[in-house]
Parts: sequence; C-alpha cells; structure tokens
Amino acid sequence: MLGTSMERDGKSVTILLIDDEEPVAKAVQATLRTLGYRVPEVVTSAGAFDAALDRVHPDLVLLDIDLGGEATGIELAGRVPLHVPFVFLSAHADDRTLGLAGERRPAGFVVKPFERAQLAAAVEMALAGRRSSPDGASALADVPELAPLSRREREVLEQLVAHKRAPAIAKALFISQHTVRNHLKKIFSKLEVRSQQELLDLVTNAATKRR
Repeated sequence: MLGTSMERDGKSVTILLIDDEEPVAKAVQATLRTLGYRVPEVVTSAGAFDAALDRVHPDLVLLDIDLGGEATGIELAGRVPLHVPFVFLSAHADDRTLGLAGERRPAGFVVKPFERAQLAAAVEMALAGRRSSPDGASALADVPELAPLSRREREVLEQLVAHKRAPAIAKALFISQHTVRNHLKKIFSKLEVRSQQELLDLVTNAATKRR
C-alpha cells in the first residue's frame, strides 16, 4: 500500500513538515524517511513557512497546530496551495480544536503522541485522496481565469466541479448551505457568468487550455 504513495509521476513524494518542537519534528522526519518519503527540511517557525513552501514545492504538508503563539497551524493552512493536501498534527483533540481544524478541510488529523503506523496511514490516505480528486478540481489551483476568487471560493468551486449540490458542499466544507450560496453568488459576480452551466463551461475551457 505505501509503495503506491512514495512516488508520483515517477518522482519521490515530497513532504514539508512544520513543528516548533525540533526534537519531535526531527523524529517525525526520520520516520517519514524510513517510509520512503522525501522530507528535505523541517520548518520550526511560522515565519519560515512561506519561504519553505517556495523552496520545497511539496506534494503534502504536515502542520503542527500549536506553534508557540507566533501563528497556528490552522492559520498557516490557509497559505498552502489549493492543490496540495495537508494533515494536522496536534497534542489536543478537544471539540474546539477539531472544529477549528475541520473548517480548513484537512486531508487528515493525527493526535500526538502517535505510532509510526498511524502517521503512515494518515499520509497514505491524504495522498490517495489527492490522486482521486476530480481532474477539473486539481487543475483549478493555477488557472489564471480564476485569479479573482478567494481560496474558499475556489474550494466551493472545486466541489461544484465534482458535481456536488449545496447540501453536500456545505457538509464537505463545514459551512452552512446559506454560506455556500453566498460564495456561489460572489463567484458568479467575479467571473461574470449568469448560470451554473456557464460557470462550468468556463472552468472546463480554462482547465483544458492548461493541459
């Protein structure tokens, strides 16, 4: 099972890890490497995160939620490229933490301390979810025509491209149906389309040009 995730398009899967507890981070890095993943560096501060994203171009990001007050992993999740899955790491699994984390739509959540098998399974499932994403959705991250949209609006659009209706979109994104409809109104306005079919045609044509 793990062998299928360690390569993508013939290249080793690259993981970016951010955790302010350096000894823990180094241990996680070592574990991931024994599983066959490429983990070129460990980020130990929120301030270094953006630069590391640009250097590493990861296939997956592991984010510790508690980063010592500088910023939280939940906040940093908003900076992860839309097409890159991320998994939260945390020593806390209370309802409030899980609720806030869920709003970011992580590909997984691992509670510390964790066993090697738990980490391996979370990474594998996150990567498997990425591979199974609809073609249109995975192509949206760098489509110039969609530049006016916010991250959340793109997430709603991804769900729409996957042929989901408002109730399913709301459930997937941990938001209300009313909020989904408000996002769709903004998407229609920003992209200057008048119908859902016109919107989907725009996305399809734009994605096709990128291939």
